[in-house]
Amino acid sequence: TQNQDAPVVSMESIKDGVVSEYEKDTWSNAEQIVVKLSGSESISGVDRYQYRINYISEELQDTDWIDMPISSKEQEQFVPQIDENGQIVEADKYVFDKLTIEKDIVAIYEFRAISNVGNESAITQVTIKLDKTNPSIEKVAEEEAWNATESKITFSASDINGIKAYISNKPNRKG
Repeated sequence: TQNQDAPVVSMESIKDGVVSEYEKDTWSNAEQIVVKLSGSESISGVDRYQYRINYISEELQDTDWIDMPISSKEQEQFVPQIDENGQIVEADKYVFDKLTIEKDIVAIYEFRAISNVGNESAITQVTIKLDKTNPSIEKVAEEEAWNATESKITFSASDINGIKAYISNKPNRKG
């Protein structure tokens, strides 16, 4: 049953220790993108947030719904209060609402909240594009013999977000 508002998503990129806002659907070369969820109130309270990944690339398989992970910092602080019946008291204070993305990816992330009675919120979607890897270049062919005139070298290049330009540092040798 869907009776909750979709979670509100805010995102930050972190590069060289500097935190800045990450604008969805833009390329970033940050060390990581941190997604934080909030909102999605429910009368019974929020039990957990979930996400799934819809990859833009056809090479990767989309995921099913995954519970938001517990980071090591939150894990150390997670000491829930247990009542006399063995139930967690104030469980909504221990909802983990942060996802850190550290690998190259181009994907649509979907987020939802699950209430304490199992109701699902509406879904929030964001496109995340993270490219931390330098482009690669591969020499395909080269003329075999030394030549005093111009030579032709053929190569191919690739990168997750495409190649913007090829730059050649051709020495100017006049004899």
